[in-house]
Amino acid sequence: TIPQLSGVVYRPDGVTPLPNANVNLHNADQSLRQNSNTDQNGKYRIGGLPAGTYTLEVNPPNDANDVVSPDPVEVTITTSNKTYNITLTTARKFVSGTVKYANGTGVACARINANMRGGNGWANTRTAADGSYSLTLPSGSWNLRVERDGGFDCPEANWIYLDPDAVVEFTANATEERETANFTVTKATTTISGKVLKKDGTPVTNGNVNANSQTQDGRNRNFSAQIKTDGTYKLYLVAGTYDLNLWMNDPRYYVKNTKVTVSDNISETVNFTMSEKLAHIKGTVTSKAGAPLPGIQLNGNLDCGPQGCSAWSNTTTDASGNFDMAATTGHWNINFDSGRGAN
Repeated sequence: TIPQLSGVVYRPDGVTPLPNANVNLHNADQSLRQNSNTDQNGKYRIGGLPAGTYTLEVNPPNDANDVVSPDPVEVTITTSNKTYNITLTTARKFVSGTVKYANGTGVACARINANMRGGNGWANTRTAADGSYSLTLPSGSWNLRVERDGGFDCPEANWIYLDPDAVVEFTANATEERETANFTVTKATTTISGKVLKKDGTPVTNGNVNANSQTQDGRNRNFSAQIKTDGTYKLYLVAGTYDLNLWMNDPRYYVKNTKVTVSDNISETVNFTMSEKLAHIKGTVTSKAGAPLPGIQLNGNLDCGPQGCSAWSNTTTDASGNFDMAATTGHWNINFDSGRGAN
């Protein structure tokens, strides 16, 4: 698509471009939104939205911890391109603390996720070996929560976090502020484990098994375990009813979700057998003038009904604007990623 908004994201000096920043454009109720990551030259491009007034926000990459997002701004876009450059600000608001067990032992490799209340701002980091962490944030009100990190460089985590999010607030000024948020995690009392295999018996080697549940007060609990190279996984949980779903990097396969109820101090086995997508969705992406659009990424999701399933697919248009997406029988929702290939 022709970009309606483009520009460069700069560091606070206004000269140095910042790669891998996430630029988000949305309307007031966020029913319409698109985003784009900046390239190596700090450039972003967004298109595919009706003309109107939108809120523009930017989030720096995780490794840029010396800068923070500026305040959101309103921009008016039309069918033609508008240029808007963004300069980040120097970090002056900090939150730090620890993640520990009840006995005071620090938890390494726990992920701290911060999300702006009422906005699209976000930031995250991991705890050090002693369980300590530090985050830089823009002004505003923030929810902080601790989750197990799914990285291959992290040890297997046998703990969960059950308490509500912590909240920190920073004044909208240039004054340095420091807040503290400490977290106490609970050792898991039960496990769900098993294997994820293809129909021919070969293991799935890249993906996650996710367990989702809801507390009596309406809070969502989400847990995840990586699938190892032999296809095995292990979830550490507490007693409850969980909706198990699977994500894998290969869009050719899918599996339906599974609901499991577990008690304390037991080990439950749940195996998954992946089905291959044998159908295809084919088509062409063109401009309004009929010109083929190459390099456009298309995303598809299968409507699986109340049970749900882990069925998604994606593909990219070729030089002639044609695409071929792996699919199954059923109703698929197709959309395009305006941040990729939109030039």
